[in-house]
Amino acid sequence: MRTLHKLFIIAIVLMLTFYPIFANPNPSISISYTFRFENWNYFKFRQYQNSYNFYGLKIKPVLNFPFSQNAGLLIGLNLVSLGNLPSNAVAPAPAGLLGLGANYYSSNTTLNNSSITAVCIRDLHFYYKSNSFSLKIGRFSFSDGNELIDKFSPSLKFLKNTRISQRILGPFGFSYVERAFDGITFDYKPNDNTQLTFLYSKPTYGVFELSTKK
Repeated sequence: MRTLHKLFIIAIVLMLTFYPIFANPNPSISISYTFRFENWNYFKFRQYQNSYNFYGLKIKPVLNFPFSQNAGLLIGLNLVSLGNLPSNAVAPAPAGLLGLGANYYSSNTTLNNSSITAVCIRDLHFYYKSNSFSLKIGRFSFSDGNELIDKFSPSLKFLKNTRISQRILGPFGFSYVERAFDGITFDYKPNDNTQLTFLYSKPTYGVFELSTKK
């Protein structure tokens, strides 16, 4: 954990090193949001909440501070609000969690409420890009299996995004909380047909857990 904290300090040092005109940034902002209403009525454990409804809202503002054409700082937040989560939807083994509502509730027991609102840091990293080299230090998203995706046809891009990528590592974007990675990653592309990717990181608590204390 201390090593990963040091990476954030390194990111700040690199930011100040690569950006001689820090006093005059040209930031941009983008915002995306997701809202879902979910109904679960599948499991056959009558003494538990096998049938319930809950809703979730996720808002993701992202600030990009470009220091130059190739380098910058990316800051992204994840604002999550969950409501009407079931408080009695965890059955004994082998049944366990009765739907995703049970996952969110049981993963946030410290908040102890059927309605949860929290803000998480989704991205906070320094980046550098060139024609053959790219670097990220800090907290970032990472999906394995998307290497060299720009050179493929639209149909193959779709196949890689939906069937190949994130087989081992990914942000689990379907969940309201998602997952990020604290560490460093860089890509090296010596030519159009070759890419080397290096990743050293620790995944954040996430996917279902909103607590930012761990």
